[in-house]
Amino acid sequence: MLSSRSKTSDVRPRRRVTTRRTPGRRILFATLYLVWLGLLSFGGIKLFWWARYGQVSQREPSQEIVWRHYYGEVFEDEIVNAAPSLNDDRIDILLLGGSVMEQTWPYFQKYFAAHGIDGEVYNVARAAHNSRDSALKYTQIADKPFDYVLVYNGINDVPMNYIPDADFSLEYKHCGWFNALDRRLEVGRINLQDAIGDTVKRYAVRSRPDEDLLPFGAVIKTPPAIARNLGQIVDLARRTGSTPVLMTFGHYIEPGYNRKAYLNGDYHYGKGPFGMPVEDWGLPEHVPAIMAAQNDAIRRLAAEKNVLLIEQARLITGRGNYCDVCHLSYAGCELFVQNVMDALREANAMPDAKTDFEAAAPDNDRDETNAKPLSDAAPHAQD
Repeated sequence: MLSSRSKTSDVRPRRRVTTRRTPGRRILFATLYLVWLGLLSFGGIKLFWWARYGQVSQREPSQEIVWRHYYGEVFEDEIVNAAPSLNDDRIDILLLGGSVMEQTWPYFQKYFAAHGIDGEVYNVARAAHNSRDSALKYTQIADKPFDYVLVYNGINDVPMNYIPDADFSLEYKHCGWFNALDRRLEVGRINLQDAIGDTVKRYAVRSRPDEDLLPFGAVIKTPPAIARNLGQIVDLARRTGSTPVLMTFGHYIEPGYNRKAYLNGDYHYGKGPFGMPVEDWGLPEHVPAIMAAQNDAIRRLAAEKNVLLIEQARLITGRGNYCDVCHLSYAGCELFVQNVMDALREANAMPDAKTDFEAAAPDNDRDETNAKPLSDAAPHAQD
């Protein structure tokens, strides 16, 4: 009987023959590699400029490219192609403000759909933008006759107070963002370093006021500035027949607020997409006083210019409507929009209708004034 055994081959493995690159070949390979990287970088730069500014490079000085760099939202297709009219039955609303106004945009759309309102809501509000940003952005689209121009600014103006009194500027030129904007508009150019650096900063986490500047927030400086900025928007809106709408800015700080307790979730704010401590805007002992003074300035401006004012600061109260000091909870967003639509409907002398945000059956009541009607909005809540 034969037994099988493993056989060990006595054939030695062959050595792999490698071809050594000559110095000339190595230089050629390195050169081609560098050329490839250069072409890739060149193409990437061109793609970046095209995506960011709508052109592959800047050959001549142009203020438009500077505006695009700072406020690209007003050059997006839905804004550029917007053709609002005061002579049709559609309701066209423009939103100006910071992240709080930005977060309400889908709730306006939801309200329009639920109440059968024929119209469009255009959003150019952006996170971290203050009243100066809103005024500057509106100069670029003020020729479009939106039916209503809604402005909601306040919290992002608060950090502008953290500067020595002698250095404060009504145009906020003590802030590097606005100072750089003016300089770049003057020369009409944005270089690659500016473009990349500012784009990165724009999406970085917003920093708090510098520690050494915090004591200066005790002196409130921004009310005249916010009135100036919003006043410019009011004047520009009226030139095209648009109806400007101002709002006081709502906020909520838990009594006895403590940053650690807030971050631990001890205060049980309402559910929402944000959660930022008060200190991101200023000291807790400064912020309420600054906000109150700014809101008073907005009230005076509305009275002086006979502008519709919505008292969001008085209508949106309690921790349940906020997810931090200023950002609205989901319920707060619905209340914000309801307050706006109630006020617009009351200003247009519309008959009473449903108060439910989710109500979907519109009525056919029409306004007899020149203002466009708003279907199914409840009467404006009184203070």
